[in-house]
Amino acid sequence: MMMPFGKLPLVVIVCFIGYISWVRGECQIESQPCDFPFTYEGKKFSYCTEHNATEGKFVCVSSHGEDRWSWGICNEGCLDEEDGSPLDFGGETMGQAVDCKNEPLSCVFPFIYNGVEHNECTEEDADFFWCATHVDEHGILIDNMWGKCDVASCTEDPSTESPEGVDPETEEEGPKNAKVLIDVNEIIVDLTFHQDDSESQLNIYGTISGLEPGLHGLAIHAENSDNCSNVGPHFNPLETTHGSHSSEDRHAGDLGNVEVDENGLGEINITLPMETTLFGPDSVLGKALVIYSEEDTFETEELLLTPLACGVIYEEDEWPLILILIIALSVAIVLLLILITILICCCMRRKKPKKKKALDKIPEDEILPLHNGNGSYNKKTPLYDELSIPFIDATPAPTPKLGRSIDRLSSFFTRNPSVGRSRGSLASNDEFDSTFHLPKSILPAPTYPPPEVPANDTPWKGSRRLRRK
Repeated sequence: MMMPFGKLPLVVIVCFIGYISWVRGECQIESQPCDFPFTYEGKKFSYCTEHNATEGKFVCVSSHGEDRWSWGICNEGCLDEEDGSPLDFGGETMGQAVDCKNEPLSCVFPFIYNGVEHNECTEEDADFFWCATHVDEHGILIDNMWGKCDVASCTEDPSTESPEGVDPETEEEGPKNAKVLIDVNEIIVDLTFHQDDSESQLNIYGTISGLEPGLHGLAIHAENSDNCSNVGPHFNPLETTHGSHSSEDRHAGDLGNVEVDENGLGEINITLPMETTLFGPDSVLGKALVIYSEEDTFETEELLLTPLACGVIYEEDEWPLILILIIALSVAIVLLLILITILICCCMRRKKPKKKKALDKIPEDEILPLHNGNGSYNKKTPLYDELSIPFIDATPAPTPKLGRSIDRLSSFFTRNPSVGRSRGSLASNDEFDSTFHLPKSILPAPTYPPPEVPANDTPWKGSRRLRRK
């Protein structure tokens, strides 16, 4: 019974490693030199610095051309060997920066970039293959956390052309659904995006609650980094002017206003022009939906409005990584609890004792061997059953049954003396007297005694001996 219990953790570990291998992929990024000095958030750095997406690890910037750069986790050559602090490569020590490179991390698959999901290294917006190294809970690339793919480390060459007859541009055709779920500061947003294909219009419907009564502006922004703390300007790939969701000249991210009633509830059901889509390079997937505290007058610059809540637009079919991990761990815990319950039940199970028959409980000295009429004796017939009297013990019979008990006791003493007596008999065979009479002090007073009965042989009511006469 202990074999399954011992194997279960091993099975869970193997499944978890297999899942991580599927998520992390086989491809790795190339180790690139750190490009010092670099500027981050308005400050110039000549050493590795911390980044909120790397859980306390030090990172640096690597350049990939004129306008391409990426974050990378600093390797050993960037840190002090004694205390692990970042080395400063400024001034005269700048030449030593050639030894400071980032780690060759594994690619994270799948990842979403510009609303498109990638399951292998891609050349989008670059002249080389690259992949994500860090993604958020929805699988979206985080803030330049990517690297140049080391094609030799990939199990399949990403440069291989698509099979004949398969058009990559038509692979994403078909109905798409996306969701925005927000629950922050008592503001709850549940919106669904639906589009049949790239030639149809996008429909947005759902509810918003927890807002002040009145009109509140809605818009899709181009960025979603740092949990919507930096959303950037409106999503505007066509570089048009700001307008309402039904205007001919509008941003692709302009959604108009939502009207909230006195109960703080607002409903949305709008159909957007072709500029706003879930397909292609201008997809709104992965972008940030922002709700404002004020009304959008379509004349005010969007960056001047005060955001109240923000959420990422993600495909409904895609399960967030953290949700998958929670489900996997929950299933493992449930299976473990079931197995432990089974083991406990098996250990506590006891064999029930076999019930003895009432006849087996009769003491040996109360059993009288009787003839069955077929040449054998029944050794299990109790003496008091044969004599039709209750078992004789020291306890007196109840008062209401006194007459019947005395009647049976009298029959016992007036039977044939040849019948053997067991232990507890009042007389032996040699001393048995058929004329034995009980003391009159314990007999009830006779009622109309029959004349043929002698005076010294007082009968009592219910005597079977008198009924036989």
